[in-house]
Amino acid sequence: MNFKAMDSINKFHIEKANILHARVTWEWRNDDETRSLSRNPKIITWEEHEKWFKDSLEDPNKFIYLGISTDLSEKKSIGVLRFELINLNKSHYEVSINISPIFRGKGYGLKLLSSGISFFNSEIRKKSLIFAEIKKNNYRSSNLFISAGFLPCPSTNEGFHMYSLEVS
Repeated sequence: MNFKAMDSINKFHIEKANILHARVTWEWRNDDETRSLSRNPKIITWEEHEKWFKDSLEDPNKFIYLGISTDLSEKKSIGVLRFELINLNKSHYEVSINISPIFRGKGYGLKLLSSGISFFNSEIRKKSLIFAEIKKNNYRSSNLFISAGFLPCPSTNEGFHMYSLEVS
């Protein structure tokens, strides 16, 4: 099932991740900018990532999606979204997003996040609360989540902002 998110500038669709996406998401994860804004800034080995990715694809509490450019000239992965259940009783999920370094600053972030949330919501089909935890110095991500309708909420992790969005 693909979710189309189209406009005249950035054309892409959302698809569920599969094992073929492991390598590109690992490369993005180890990008210097990504690591500097992550909870864990260490370089992740291919073996660690491959195991995590395979396990995540099999985990019914994790949902991983990729935005795939549908530009006629070349189809490329533009970013990844991960939704992970963090509280079963309350249907709370955490979301993370990582845009490919070559697509950053080109207007894909908000469209990918909004389309990914819609895709995720259509898959789980229940009221839930989505949280995003963002390093305080990551102004672009903070602005992105606020633009997508997330509201600030208390954070228990020093050095991070927390945002939430209710979906139904």
